[in-house]
Amino acid sequence: MTINIDGDGVTFEDGKTEKTFSVFDGFGTFRLKTTKKIGDNVLKFTLKETGGKKKITVDSEAIQVVDKINFNLVINPETTLELNHEYSYTLSLDSKVNEQTSFNSRSYLIVDSNYVKSNESYINIKNNS
Repeated sequence: MTINIDGDGVTFEDGKTEKTFSVFDGFGTFRLKTTKKIGDNVLKFTLKETGGKKKITVDSEAIQVVDKINFNLVINPETTLELNHEYSYTLSLDSKVNEQTSFNSRSYLIVDSNYVKSNESYINIKNNS
């Protein structure tokens, strides 16, 4: 499978815009990183038979880099202060994002550990939630 990126908002982790790899069991994995340039990008997937001569299928997927994503942090009102200051909280996307784009991603939570700690280093966001 070959993946080409059309646009300058994302690259693969190594900074390149094209990646070719073998697909086993029907899937392959890759990561994208932002270049911090806002705008639309298109990932073009080309699957070829072994040897790379004949195309089996070609598909594309649009991906958008947005400027700012706002989250709402809500502390559960039923949580009581404990000796170790642990609270239950909910993290959700700001509703303005929902109007702008269909957001599907993994968001990494990086905050000062003196103030907020999480059991997970990231949250998965599917269909804006």
